[in-house]
Amino acid sequence: MNNFNFISGKELLRSDLRRTIIHESAHLVLLKKFGGNGFIEIIRTYTENLFENSFTGSVYIVNITTDSIHRSMIGAAGYISGFILNDINQDSGLNEDDAFNFFEFDYNELSDTDKELMGDITYEVFCDTYDFVKKYWSEIEAEAKIHFDMHSKMYEL
Repeated sequence: MNNFNFISGKELLRSDLRRTIIHESAHLVLLKKFGGNGFIEIIRTYTENLFENSFTGSVYIVNITTDSIHRSMIGAAGYISGFILNDINQDSGLNEDDAFNFFEFDYNELSDTDKELMGDITYEVFCDTYDFVKKYWSEIEAEAKIHFDMHSKMYEL
C-alpha cells in the first residue's frame, strides 16, 4: 500500500508563491545590507506545465553597490535561499558544500539577471553568501511574509 501525500492545487500554488517570494526576498535583503535599495514584483504565470513554477519574480534595483563581491552575493542569495528553504522543509542536514554542488549542476537554469549579478562567483564567495543568508534568514522570512500575505490575498490562495 502506498502512502502518498497529495496536495491540492491551491496548496501547490501557495508553495510555488512562497518559494518565489523567499528567492526574491533574499536578493532584496542582501541588496539592502550592502547599501542598495529596490523592490519586489511577483507575477502569476498561469502555466499548464506542472514542472514549471506558477509564479515569477524580480527585484527591481533602484541602487546597488559597485563592489563585485557584494554584487555576486546578492545574485546568489536567491538560489541559496531556495536551497535552505528546501533543507528546512525536509530536514536533510545539507550544508554549503552540498548547495555549491547543486548550484554547479543547476547553473544553466538560473535567470540571466541572477547570473549577471553573480558573475564568476567563487566557491569562497558562494559559501560566504550561504552564511549571510543563514544569518539573515529571519529578516528574509519577515520580508517574504509581507509579500506572501499580499499576493496570497490577491490571487485568492
